[in-house]
Amino acid sequence: MPLFDTHCHLTDKAFANPDEAIQRAGDAGVELMTTVGLDRDDCRRAVELAEKHDGVFAAVGIHPHEADRFQDSDLDLLRRLAKNPKVRAIGETGLDFFRNYADSANQRRAFHAHIELAKGLALPMVLHIRDAYPEAMAVLKEHGWYQGVMHCYSGDKAFALEAVRLGFYVAFSGSLTYGGSRLPDVARALPIERILVETDAPYLTPVPYRGKMKNEPALVKHTLAVLARARGIEMAEAARITTENGRRFFRI
Repeated sequence: MPLFDTHCHLTDKAFANPDEAIQRAGDAGVELMTTVGLDRDDCRRAVELAEKHDGVFAAVGIHPHEADRFQDSDLDLLRRLAKNPKVRAIGETGLDFFRNYADSANQRRAFHAHIELAKGLALPMVLHIRDAYPEAMAVLKEHGWYQGVMHCYSGDKAFALEAVRLGFYVAFSGSLTYGGSRLPDVARALPIERILVETDAPYLTPVPYRGKMKNEPALVKHTLAVLARARGIEMAEAARITTENGRRFFRI
């Protein structure tokens, strides 16, 4: 039952030895992982790590939280890194008006630039959107580039359906396993061929390990189990479908 953790941060300082986390993931059946860069240095590290492991791929971008420091020269670096065959997406990029760690105008400027970069390279985007769904959709429609995934989805059913209608994928993280979440209803409503699973490790540890340990790719199976229950299918079938979806999205 091969699994695909489509979004994690293996270069985060929480992973003192990312090679060991990758090994634990493999032991748990996670054959494919996408490690996502957050800033210039992190993107370099993500690509270097992906080059070391056959089943690890990378996405490169400047996170919305880092948008105040975004420079045009960052695009040159991302463009160079994207030439590496292990780089399969641009991002994560988007808008985060929940944390507001960066000025909203700077977030928009960086978002516009990332979309144009992805469009020019014909690469999909890893989209980080939080408390900014209408604003982000307006930006996306302005550019008309709909190859991307709504990473760590936390929005409502209507937005998710609109996103997949345009061509986007929707990825569910450990938050799918949290009690009281509306996300299982969202997962039931979407075309299953447009659903991905992820950990966002080391964040958003799924139940039953929430609050007990940092998240890591080996734990993606717990999110997958809740997805399978929500869809009324066997775990093995959910694994097969989401892994195929991930391969299709990242062109692996």
